[in-house]
This record gives sequence, structure tokens and C-alpha cells, in this order.
Amino acid sequence: MSETQQKLELVRLYYRQGSFQKSLSAALEVLDQPETRKEESAYLQFARMALQNALELNRLSEVTPYIDEVRKIQGPWADFVLGIWELGHAQADKGQHYFEEALKNSIGDVNHELTCRLLHALASAKLWKKENSEAEALIEKVLFLSKELQLDEIRASGLILKANTLSSSQKIEEALETLWESYEIAKRGFYFNIQANVLLYIANVYRLSGNTKLMQTYANVAIKGLDEDKFPRIHQLAKGILSSAQGPIKMEPDLRINVDQLKARVRGKGFIEFGHQHILFDLLMLLAMHPGKRFSKEQLIGRVWKQMYDPSTHDNLIYVSVKRLRNILEPDEASPIFVLRDRQGYYLAPQAVVEMAEGDEVR
Repeated sequence: MSETQQKLELVRLYYRQGSFQKSLSAALEVLDQPETRKEESAYLQFARMALQNALELNRLSEVTPYIDEVRKIQGPWADFVLGIWELGHAQADKGQHYFEEALKNSIGDVNHELTCRLLHALASAKLWKKENSEAEALIEKVLFLSKELQLDEIRASGLILKANTLSSSQKIEEALETLWESYEIAKRGFYFNIQANVLLYIANVYRLSGNTKLMQTYANVAIKGLDEDKFPRIHQLAKGILSSAQGPIKMEPDLRINVDQLKARVRGKGFIEFGHQHILFDLLMLLAMHPGKRFSKEQLIGRVWKQMYDPSTHDNLIYVSVKRLRNILEPDEASPIFVLRDRQGYYLAPQAVVEMAEGDEVR
């Protein structure tokens, strides 16, 4: 490994650890060396890292002279850096133009990392412009390539983009699962910056779902122990999320269940009655008393139907009963947000806020 490459790896390490000021200073020091300007590929990599750190520190003016030098260089890496610069100035159209030019000019290039980064950047620009369907197709390519090439940093960031599209479609549970997958990848790779971003996105998903308490919890966890002077962008995002919760927290429950009258009020759907459908109500009560806990088919049959599980008899019974419960409960049965299932069993969405009422009618 050459000395230049060693310095670049150090810059990347500082950035990954969240030491943005150290990373920026180290990158600018190399960029100021006359010999670096003669080596275009190295100059572009250090300029890219300087730009990424400047974005985190809200100090883009410090890298302006180096971006001016990048404009004199031709090629997809130069277009990539210029596209990021435009996105940093909220110029999504200009950023998209640079990314598309870079992709067109990199056809036949064997640098798969660059292709992956360009697709990711283009997806970001599309999301910025609310062109979600086009962004989703690009994100799937990013996730496929980053997995195949073991580019964990890009994959973790791509999962954040995917969660963004899911949450905008009110697919809350899927968005949260996607974000936790991103968090685990970032945690394994010690990508501190991505971990903090994931927590903020989790907070934002809870904001969109109306769960103010969890929104505040995760926003505060994201910035806990982070000096605002060293992490201004992250603090700025957290403040934006937290500012949406004004005054004391008063949570409207997602489900308010009357245990005496077999009635409930569902946020997003309204008042519902179970009438004589005692089994469906018992099934709901079992799940609602333990949000997030998985119940196997054996457990459901034993605790709701009070029978010994027989797959030939009970598999269809459970399927039909869950379908009927979703039909009653879910605002959109095709995209359930309350009664969910995975390989471990059936469960109530863990972020659901449940309130039990007795005696008086649910209002």
C-alpha cells in the first residue's frame, strides 16, 4: 500500500468513526500538497472525503476551492463528487444530471464500487424529488450489487433509502425492520455515522406512525453523548424531528380495547365491534397484551382455542381467523400494520400503543 493510499485509509477511518474534524483536516492536508494535484484519481478521492466531512460539519465553504479544482477534471468520479456537491446545496436536478452523466460515461468501467455509489446517489436525488417509483428500482439494484460485492457501507445506506420509501407508503413495520438490518450492518463495520443516522430515521418513522414517545426516545438516543459542535448535521436533524412534538406528550393509542364490551377503537379506522366473535376478540387480546411477542400455531391453538394443535385441522383455522381479524381491525387489510407474522409466529406490531378500558364504552 502506497503512502497516499495509507493516508486515504486513515481519512476514511476517521470518517467512519465519526471523527469528522480529524478526517476533514487530514484530507485537506493531502489536497494542499502540489503532488496530489498531479494525481487526479487520488485528488478526487480525497476531495470526496473532504466533501462528505464538510457536509457533516455544515462547513461546505471550506471545500469550495477544491471543488473548483474537481470541475477541471473529466470522468465519472469527478461527476460523482460534483453531484454530491449539488445535493449538498439542495440542487437535486443538478445532482441527478451529474450522476446520470457519470453512469453513462462509466459504461464498460470495471469499477463496480463507483457504479454502486452512483446508483445510490441517483436514488437519493430521485427521493429528494419525490420520484419514489424510480428511486425504488435504483435502490433494489444498489442492494443487490452491494451485497454481491460486500460493500457494507453502501448496503447499510441503501437500506436507509429503502426504509424511506417504505415509511412514505405507511409500511411502518417493514421500514423499521429494514432500518434495524441497516443498523446491524453498520454496527458490525463500526460505521458510527450510519448508526446515528439509522436511529434518527427510526425516530422519524415513529413520528410518521404517530408514536411520539418512541420518536423522542430514539431521537435522543441518536444524539446522546454527541457534542453538537462536532456533530452539527446530526443534531440539526434530531432537532427537526423533536420539534414536531410540542408540549407534553399525550399519546393517542393505536388500539383502545374495551375488555368488557368486546369493542375497540382503532386509530386510522375508527370504532369497531366484535359482537359474538369471541374467538377473534380473544385472539386480539392475546396479541395485544404482549406487543412484539411471537406466538406459534401451537401456542395460539392452546391459549385461544384451548385445544391440542393438529396441523391438518388447525392450520387453516388459524389462517382464516387471522384473515378475519385483519379484516375487522386493519385500516388496510392488504398492508397490515397491527397483526403481523414472521418465521417465529404471529404477533402484534411492537410499536403499537395499546390501551385497555373496562366498564365504560370505548369512545
